[in-house]
Formats: sequence, C-alpha cells, structure tokens
Amino acid sequence: PTTATSPNKYYITTSSDIVKVIPGVNLTISSTDGGTEDNTDDTVLLQTYVKTGDEPDVGDNYYVTFDRTKTNYNISYHTNMRTVQALYGPIDVNNRVVLAANLAFLNGSRAVAIKQVQKTTGGTDASVQSYINGIDAFNEPLPNGLRPSLIEPLSTEAEVHSYLKTSNAIQSSIRYRNERTSIIGFSLGTSSDTVIQQVKNLSSEKVTAVYPDGAIVGITDAFGNEVEYAVDGSLVATAVAGRDVSPVSDIATPLTNATIVGFKRLYQRADNVTASLVANAGCTVLEEQIPVIRILMYLTTDMSSSLTRDPRIVEVKHYVQQGLRRTLNRYIGVKNLPKVQPQVKDSVGSYFKALKKSEIITDYTGINVSQNETDPSTLDVEAYYSPVFPLNWIVVTLNLRTSL
Repeated sequence: PTTATSPNKYYITTSSDIVKVIPGVNLTISSTDGGTEDNTDDTVLLQTYVKTGDEPDVGDNYYVTFDRTKTNYNISYHTNMRTVQALYGPIDVNNRVVLAANLAFLNGSRAVAIKQVQKTTGGTDASVQSYINGIDAFNEPLPNGLRPSLIEPLSTEAEVHSYLKTSNAIQSSIRYRNERTSIIGFSLGTSSDTVIQQVKNLSSEKVTAVYPDGAIVGITDAFGNEVEYAVDGSLVATAVAGRDVSPVSDIATPLTNATIVGFKRLYQRADNVTASLVANAGCTVLEEQIPVIRILMYLTTDMSSSLTRDPRIVEVKHYVQQGLRRTLNRYIGVKNLPKVQPQVKDSVGSYFKALKKSEIITDYTGINVSQNETDPSTLDVEAYYSPVFPLNWIVVTLNLRTSL
C-alpha cells in the first residue's frame, strides 16, 4: 500500500487472486500488465473516509446497487420457480421472463425452458430479429434431449408472429419431426378490428391467439404491499399455455370454459358482440367471470374446418405422430423380411387401441402396411383415426303453447 495518510491503497495481485470487497460479489483480476496488454477494464476504485466524520459510523451497513451485463443467453430448463428466480431474478413487471414463468407454473405447467434475448441499446424490448433468433434456438433439442411442445415468444410484434407461424409449420413437418404450436397475444390498446385482421392474416392451426389484449397482475413490493400493473397479451398467452400443458387434464380434454389464474382482472372486457366477432375470426376469447377468468372458446387462427380450429385436435394430431414414431422405432435397422410387415401392423393396431382406451381418439380403421414401390428399404404405413371432439354448444329448442 501507499503511505498511511493516503486515502487510496493499491494492491499488487496475480491473475488468479480474488478480492472480496462486497459480500457476494467477487472481483477477479484478469491482468496486471497494464498498457496495451490490459484491455479488460477490470478496475475498481476503493476510497476510505475520515473516521472522525459524522457519517457513516463504523459498522454501519452499506446498500449497493449495480447493473451487470448478462453474457450467458443459453436456454435453461426449470421445473420450479426457485431455480428461475435464482438465475433470472425476482418477480417484477420489468422482469418479463420470470413473470411469464410464474404465470405458466401457476396455471399448471410442470416445466419451462427459458431463452433470454438481449434488449436493444437504450430500449425496453428486444428487436424483431432477436426474437426470431430466439425462436430458431428451439429448433434443436434442449440440453436434456427434450423438445418443447409449445413455444411462447414474449413479443406482440406482428412480424414475430408471422415468422412463428412459418417456423412452427416447418418444424412440425415430417422432415423435421419437431411438432409444436404457439399461443400469442397482442399489445395493450390493440383494437378488436386489428386483432381480427391479424388472426385472419395468420390463419394457422399451429398458432392460437388470445384476446383481450392484456390483464392486471398484482406484485408484492419490498414493503409487503401489493401493487397492480397492466401487462400485455403475450403474458396472458403464457398463462393460457401453462393451462394447456397442465397434467390436470389429458391432451384431448377441451379447454373451452377452463379457468386461468394469476391475474386480478382483464385489462378490458369485450361485450358479447365484439367477443363473437373476434372468436369467429379465429381468436381465443377470455371472459372475466368474477372471481375467475375463463376461456370462452379455445380456438386456433385456422377456422377452415373442425380438424383445424380447435388447438386440442391439433395437439392430438401431434401426439399421435410422436407416439407412432416411438412405437415403430424398434423396427428401424432390422432385416426387411416379409414377416416384418404384419408385425408392424400389429404394433400400429395396439398403439391405436391404447389411444382409444385412453379416450385420446374415438376410433380407428384401415391400417395398412406395404412395401414401398420404389425403395425396398421403406415400408409405407397408412391408417385412419378420429379424434375426440369437444362439446362447445348445446342447442335447446323450447316450444311455448297456450295449452298442452
């Protein structure tokens, strides 16, 4: 150190030394060469104070606030909020990934995979391209080998939604075998007319949109007081996604009339006429029925047929495809002898029989296994099945008579 009267002290350290200045914060000296060889800017200035002064007293607590630039944007997998908060911080209206994870867990999700994207310099949100890159990051399996069935970008940008539609269609194809869907929301203040136009532009069985455009959440501050904040539709969509993957019901159980938790109330209420117009365009409408919020009708943005408009039917289709691949995987690599075809047919039949027993499908027929006409190393399998459809309407006809 320098002379005893100097307020500054300098310590010569090696690159492996760690200087603990603030409990819980480590400063690693990566270089002591200085000059052009030291480009790390790992510099901390420590100053003392005159002990004879009034403030602070010796032994007083110091409260330090600092910003840290995040460098690790890898996907992380979590099965509880404790690990989410340990990695990403507390639940806060500005900490959107943590708030979204909490809403997903509250509504029944058993696990979440989080991919943070970097905000624009000086901005409050990431760029469209950053979100697109984040979507692409899920094209590969997670580090634990799992693939998410729902992907939820916390963006209300139409460009992100459009890319998501294309990405889900490509990844769910037979070539990529990465079936997935998404639930999206809209920015605060989005009109019903804009919502109708955007869902019509999307028109995809693999994208579900939710309306109204936001909700009110209550977050407890440092003093134990609950403060209410308005959040946009992307966080409402995450809550619906948590309910969608909840093990409370199987994949074929409709979510129409299901309840959503985690919100004080919706940002705005849609009257019956507006709700009908938005729903008929292909948008899932939420309804506030105090003290709960219900899914008025669960719909995809593709209203072209009964096989595409219900998200659960689409999810059953993905579920059947994934399960059949697992069932038939044991035959890959065996000798393609004539006896294999009936074995494959029996396996497919047993699989569909189990699905029917579990009430995932109502029935199946027409299972056929044949040798591919052009490739002797390929078997062609064909089958027909019918999913379990939801009961959305009960039409009652009452006849009024003066006398019976």
